[in-house]
Amino acid sequence: MAEFDPYATLGVTRDAPDFVVKAAYRACIKKYHPDHYAGADARQRTADIFEAYRLIGNAEARSEFDRLRERSDGLDSNNEHKPEGQHNGRATPPINTATQTPRILPISKGAAWFLGVSALIAVVLFLGGQERDSSPDPVKARDNEPAVSIETAIREVPQPVAKVLPELDDVFVFTNPVSCEMSAGTEKLFENLIQFDPPTYVGKRGPEVNIIGFDQPLTPKFSRKVGQGSNPNVRDNEATLATTGLWHGLKVSKIRVRYMEQSSFWEHQIRFFEPATRVRERLNELGFQLPPTGEFREFTGDGVVSAGIGVEEVPGGAALYCGSSVYY
Repeated sequence: MAEFDPYATLGVTRDAPDFVVKAAYRACIKKYHPDHYAGADARQRTADIFEAYRLIGNAEARSEFDRLRERSDGLDSNNEHKPEGQHNGRATPPINTATQTPRILPISKGAAWFLGVSALIAVVLFLGGQERDSSPDPVKARDNEPAVSIETAIREVPQPVAKVLPELDDVFVFTNPVSCEMSAGTEKLFENLIQFDPPTYVGKRGPEVNIIGFDQPLTPKFSRKVGQGSNPNVRDNEATLATTGLWHGLKVSKIRVRYMEQSSFWEHQIRFFEPATRVRERLNELGFQLPPTGEFREFTGDGVVSAGIGVEEVPGGAALYCGSSVYY
């Protein structure tokens, strides 16, 4: 039995960039999906495509596969790789922040208010001594200074400083901004927002995500629309994650993932509160080489479905868009 080769299954070379592997995977799924491909081996082909993407679909898995394959080739040229069954081709485990150094979280407004009041009352009591007069619940100061009531002391406590926005520079990492290539951790964050079930080809909401700088896990919002206009085959999956924070000086509102089942269409977005002109200017400083707002620059990999990058205006701000150029 021949050794299973994920590169040959997806039709890419071993040195193909990660975004080419991803585009090839989507193109193969569209081509050999049982709803489009009439061959008797449709389901087996689809299972092989899922297995191939599981093995080389992200930088971490691909590096491990290549390492094991090189070691296997050196020890035993006949050692056979056996697929481990059906796996989720798109989704990967959520970001594991357990091993990262935690940041000191800002104190809550309630706690800050309580500590401020307590400290002020303690100072007033110390200055005024323990003696009280007949007025209701006063705090009497030394040297016959006017008494200060507890209510007045509370009202005079300064309001807590607004919570500092989390820094997202280490959360959204682009290894090659020109072609929207992300780090393995960033890719996992986006891909995990939607779970893809290989047997049914149906998307569903991904799990909660832990991100350093946020007090609680973040839960994706998910929607799936079936049918669009005269085309009943459209299955549009969309998920967003509220990640309000600062990324290279830009205020982020959320991230967004969208893909079509049985299609080559996909997109990843980072959305901002700033206007599109400001976002485009800052991102070009970071090496994204973005075209004018509303236009998209395409880049193509080895004859597979091309992808595009651009900045567009959206309600409430702007969005950095990375996605395929083929809608359906």
